[in-house]
Amino acid sequence: MYLDIDRAYSHSLYLSTVFNSKQPRAFLVKITQLTTIRAPAGCLQFHEGVSGVLKSFNYDNGSVLVTNRKASYFNNLNYAICIRRHKMFCNVVITNTDAANGRENTFQLVNIAKDGSSLVPPDQAGIEVFSCPDDFIAIDFVRLCGERLNDGSLVTDASINQPVTYGSAGPIVIAV
Repeated sequence: MYLDIDRAYSHSLYLSTVFNSKQPRAFLVKITQLTTIRAPAGCLQFHEGVSGVLKSFNYDNGSVLVTNRKASYFNNLNYAICIRRHKMFCNVVITNTDAANGRENTFQLVNIAKDGSSLVPPDQAGIEVFSCPDDFIAIDFVRLCGERLNDGSLVTDASINQPVTYGSAGPIVIAV
C-alpha cells in the first residue's frame, strides 16, 4: 500500500485498528519511507512488473497465522490499483487463472439487493451498473462483479471465466 504523506503537515504516521467481532486477526506490517515517489498519486497498489498477481486488501485465504477466518474485503474502501505501462506493450490482459498450475483463482465481488439476495446469480459474472451498483472492480471503465471474471466482450456465457483486456491509452488504473 502506497500512501502519500505531506511532509509539511506532519512528521508522524499513526496506524490504528478497530474491530467489531471476536474473530481472530493477524497483521504483518512493514513500513518503509521512500526518498523518491514510486507510485503515481492516488494509487494504493502499484505493480511494476510485466506480469504479477492483483489481490484486494484483506482477502488472502492463504494465511498460516489465522486458520479460522472468513475472508472479506473492506467496506466502503474506494481505491485504485495501478500498473506501470511498459514500452512496447499495448494492452494488459487480466485473468484469474494461475499461470503456474492452470487453476482458476477465486474472483468474488458480491452485490446484495434490499431483500438480501445477490444481484448476480451464483457462479456468474456481473457486468456494469445493473448487477454491480456498489462493489466492483472497473477494468477499462467496465464494472465487473459476481463470482466469475468475464466482461462479456469475448464470450457472453457469464458462467465461465474469461480474460479481460485493458486497452485504453494512458495510465493503467483499475478502480476497486
